[in-house]
Formats: sequence, structure tokens, C-alpha cells
Amino acid sequence: MFRQKSCAITAAGLVAAISTVAASTIADAAKLPERFKGVWQFVEQGSKACRASDWQSERHNDALSKIESARIHHHESECRFTTISLPKSQFDSGAIHVAMTCEGEGEQWKRTEIWQILSVKGEDLLSKTTISRQMPSTGLYQKCADDTAMTGKTGSGKQVATATEAAGTSSSGKTDLRSTLGPGRHCFASKEDGADFYLDIDKAGSASFSIDVVNQNTRHLCAAGGAAKPTDHGWSYIDTSQSDQTCRLDIAVSDRVRFRFDNDACERRYCGARASITTVEFSERNRRKACGPR
Repeated sequence: MFRQKSCAITAAGLVAAISTVAASTIADAAKLPERFKGVWQFVEQGSKACRASDWQSERHNDALSKIESARIHHHESECRFTTISLPKSQFDSGAIHVAMTCEGEGEQWKRTEIWQILSVKGEDLLSKTTISRQMPSTGLYQKCADDTAMTGKTGSGKQVATATEAAGTSSSGKTDLRSTLGPGRHCFASKEDGADFYLDIDKAGSASFSIDVVNQNTRHLCAAGGAAKPTDHGWSYIDTSQSDQTCRLDIAVSDRVRFRFDNDACERRYCGARASITTVEFSERNRRKACGPR
């Protein structure tokens, strides 16, 4: 019932979007507007609320997709953006034209879609219309709640702790983990995320770390580690092992430990296609009482 009403409401908007989206093409797919990024769930009758962490947990299902700067992940496939076209300012409907190359289960194909955020019954939904003579279609997706809503963004796009967290207490009143992370080894584990994190802090405040993540559904792996320098919000690791690109991993500490890369390409250096470090968080309840060998 919900899907039928939604499609009727959006039909006129989609026609307008398709007719006006032919404008300036952006070769750099990293220009994808921020409003489209995140974890989305296909809208079906009786759809339940979802959270971004569902993508990396036992709640992962084939109704979910994850949109990043340069690609979109589906349950058993992945598409990389080749071009993103925005409408001219005088015709801007908020829609974009996305051309992609896709692969999955041993096959490769191309896909072109119109994406637009539409308000339906007071809720913002992502409408994706496939441009195809043989199989045209439209799907509606609801955005999964952001698990990192307590963090802010700097101008460079990296997420860090908010001012209240920097003062030693998070906005929820929880104790800042940094006050408990003194010199020595600290170990965290999350069974839900299939993740283990080791942090060895020296007396000067620098640290060596390692993090390993196993996607419980796909068995894809992530692994990163090295020497990290202290920052105002935790530690920062700089990877210069590849001459074509330097990657930075920030370990941000507030009431939780979170991980942020400069961009998606850097995370892919350490992770399989459907595994992620940046979706993993550790809190005090994830701390191991005793640290065994790595």
C-alpha cells in the first residue's frame, strides 16, 4: 500500500527530473552530493526502521544498500560511478543523473539512473529511476539512522568529537574514554561487528595500534595497524607505503572509539568490497578485562 501511494505521488516529479537532468557532467565521482551518501533501505510494505550499523551486523539484509563517494554497495554487487551529471541551476530539481559500471557474482554490466530526494508523507525518501528501454523501474529507499550522530564534521570531511566531548564529557553525559586510556595496552572486541582493536600507548602519548574486522555475512576482511601520533581527539596514523596516495586514519576517542579515513579509496586499501572499519565503534562495554597476545 505504501509503495503504490508513494509512486503515484512522485511520478510527475520523476518526469520533470529526467527531462531536466542533462547538464554539466562531473568526471570526478567524489562530487556526489552529501545528501545521497549513507545506508539506505528499500521501502516495502511493513518496512521497519533501520540504522546505518545494520550494514555491518547480523541485521544486514538484501534490502540495504550503502552509498559512498565513488560507489554504491548492494547485497551481492557493487557499482562504481563513472559520471555524475547535475542539472543547470535554472532547471535544478534536486535530481542527478548517475552512470555506473557494476559487477557481482561473476558478471559485469552498466547502469544509468536518476536519483532524487523526495518528501513523501513528511519523510525524505531516495527515489532511484533506472533508465532502460527493456526494464525501466523506480524504487524508493528510506535512509537508515546515523549511528554517529554525536560527532561533528570538520571542513575536510573527517568526523571528530564535538566541543562537549573535547571537554571530557559527551553530550549524553557519558565519561570520556580518553580519561581511562593511559600508558599501556588496551584491548577492545565487538562480537557484533566481528572486530578486535589493540592500542599500545607509550609514556609520551604516541601509540601503536591494530584493528581487524570480519564482515559476519560476507566474510570480507579489514586489517590496519601501525604507529599513530596523538591529536586533540585521539590519534592519527599516516600511511605513506604507496607513492600514488598518502592515506590518513584518525582514531577519534570520546565516549566511544571511532575510525575515520580521508576518503573511501583509502579504506578500500585495507578492506574487502563489503567490509568496513569506519562503521565499527568500541565503547567501555567492549573493553577486554585482560589483553592476550595479538
